Formats: sequence, C-alpha cells, structure tokens
Amino acid sequence: MIVEDDEDVLDYIKAYVLDWGHTVLEATTGAGAILAMRKLLPDLVIMDIGLPDMTGFEAVQLIRKDAETANLTVIALTALDTDEGRQKGEEAGFAAYLTKPIIDVEELREAVESNLGD
Repeated sequence: MIVEDDEDVLDYIKAYVLDWGHTVLEATTGAGAILAMRKLLPDLVIMDIGLPDMTGFEAVQLIRKDAETANLTVIALTALDTDEGRQKGEEAGFAAYLTKPIIDVEELREAVESNLGD
C-alpha cells in the first residue's frame, strides 16, 4: 500500500512497485489508509509523513495501537530529511526512513523487497 497525497509522487512510486511485480493499494489520507489497512491487511505500507489529515507519525501510532494492524511493516517516504525526523521515524517503528523529492529508486526497492522477504 502506498499512502501519498501528491498524485505525481504516488504515480511515480506505484509505477516502480508494479514493475517489481507487486500489487499496489493506494490511499491519499492517513484516515483512509488506516481504514483500508484494517480491511485489507497489506504486506507492506509506504507512507508519506506530510498527509493532509494527520502526520505519518500519528498514523503509525494509530496503526500500532490496533491489534489487527499492529504488526504491519511501514516504510516512511518523506521530504522531512532531518535528524529529528529520522529519530522520530525510528521511535515510531518505521522499518525504513527514505526521503524525497529525489527518490533513490534502488534504496526504495531494497527497502520494499527486504521487508517483503523477496
């Protein structure tokens, strides 16, 4: 699942993930993502931190509090490229903390595939 409110970024990431042979679910808000995760239990979530309704950090906290979604693997993909942001990401339990707007596609692929066990 990709949680991203910027349609261009969402399409960009989605194209790569599909090319790598994975199915992609989409959400553009934290609340929408959480509802979808509860129903669909994706194998992996790539989440933006700057969502319109809540931060990715807040969304992960809600995910971790729900028994159904608590163990989902979540990767941050964010423009928040600061030491403080990285530390918050580690504390929140993100499996990886990747940055944009320039996305290192090989780093993204490695994070996706290593967390999916491919």
